Amino acid sequence: MSLSMSAPRDVRRLAPAILCAVAVAACSNTIPRHPAVYVPPPVTAAPSAVDMTGWVTLNPDGEGFSVSMPGTAQKTTDSIQTPGGEGSESVWNCADSSGVGYMVVRVQLKPGSLTGAPVKDVLDTSVTQEASLIPDAKIVSQLDVTLSGHPGRRVTVANSTTTGVGELFIASDDIYFVGVVGDRGIIDAGRTEAFFASFQLTV
Repeated sequence: MSLSMSAPRDVRRLAPAILCAVAVAACSNTIPRHPAVYVPPPVTAAPSAVDMTGWVTLNPDGEGFSVSMPGTAQKTTDSIQTPGGEGSESVWNCADSSGVGYMVVRVQLKPGSLTGAPVKDVLDTSVTQEASLIPDAKIVSQLDVTLSGHPGRRVTVANSTTTGVGELFIASDDIYFVGVVGDRGIIDAGRTEAFFASFQLTV
């Protein structure tokens, strides 16, 4: 299938899953923090020399992040309802010339929503629900990561036709998700790593 249209939608559906995981988490807990180590997933294309000519730096005012994307991102914002009250979901997405979709999602929760939430439980549940959003997808790999002191998880999911690679981070009462989705075998590991490496939290 062509991912030029479906890829942004596929990644965007991950945001509600992350939100559900946050809503059910409770009690305080901590997990060991590990350095982010990129292991190119076996279901992606071989890494290439990364030419970032034409990539656009995205640094939206007040959103708490910056990132480089292979095109001009389109933004959408929606209100969302959670067991803890109303929140908001902002999504920035674009697709490259091969139809691979790139996305950043920020889920803003009601203040205090994550107070006492076990980090490991939030991340574990988020990964499981992320995989369930791509039909028949399996978790290929996952790794605990940190970014500017914020705990997170990198995960690769895939089915017979589609691969999704993403990172999610918990920052106070916000969840940030950075994702790449495309036809199986066409996601370039070098471009994916360049995209993830460019993402910085400023909160």
